[in-house]
Amino acid sequence: MDFGVGQATQIGLSIAHRNGYDHIVTLDADGAHNPKDIPSLLDTHIKQGNLLTIGNRWYQGYTKNIPGAKWWANVFAAHLINRISNLNLPDVACGLRVISADLITVLGKTMDFGFLYETIFYANQVG
Repeated sequence: MDFGVGQATQIGLSIAHRNGYDHIVTLDADGAHNPKDIPSLLDTHIKQGNLLTIGNRWYQGYTKNIPGAKWWANVFAAHLINRISNLNLPDVACGLRVISADLITVLGKTMDFGFLYETIFYANQVG
């Protein structure tokens, strides 16, 4: 069976939710994120009472190890998502995220990479 990132993430979120976790951290396996950023991201998420907190691979001083085409696709996606949702998110495709259990219960069932974007829209509508 071939799982896309959306379906694989949903399975993990569902298991975490069933086991009573209030906040779930996701992290891409491609080395694009520094695991040392997790405590700070989680702390921000909890203090601000967010449904979704997304890391930012473009923050000052961070070295981009992202292929050019992937980076430009993210810039384009960020422009579209921010325009549609009236947000200002720099890195909409970042896999370093904290997702609250309350958001998991309302997420759609997108099975592919679009799941990352869908979570933004749901969090914006619910929150």
